[in-house]
Amino acid sequence: MVLEVINRSWLEGGREDHVLNSLHLLREFREVETGARESLRADLNINDNDLEALRFVVDESADHDVTPKQIGAHLGITSASTSGLVERLISAGYLTRKVDRHDRRARILHATADARVMLDSGLQRQVSALLSAAGAFTEEELATVERYLGALIEALSEFDPHPGRDTAK
Repeated sequence: MVLEVINRSWLEGGREDHVLNSLHLLREFREVETGARESLRADLNINDNDLEALRFVVDESADHDVTPKQIGAHLGITSASTSGLVERLISAGYLTRKVDRHDRRARILHATADARVMLDSGLQRQVSALLSAAGAFTEEELATVERYLGALIEALSEFDPHPGRDTAK
């Protein structure tokens, strides 16, 4: 939101124009990235929470079993909302639910092969496009971009209600 309220009149001429232009480009990148996420979500015919839950199951199930309770905790939603979300993803053919062999009361969620393929292919196209664009820059240029973005992250980190979260996701 802060990027939307930056006003050109706050800065005048010279170097400051580059500062403002870079912040406007950062805002445009966020808008395009949001559009790409919406496109993937539309391709899968699911909402934002469903997409994040599906991505969570795919990522986390490589290391351990995933339960509905973990999805709810990850998304910060109630158990009732989690149940509805899981049912939607099962009905859409993106998740399966199995009884935990160690605790018959618990349920384990697995992404279906189709869900993995659709999610991976959609994301892979986006990752390839970003890697291709970034590959056009020298290591020195990318080091400058890293310092710049790191400084922006640091500047706003004190306002983050979730300190220490994985910003790479």
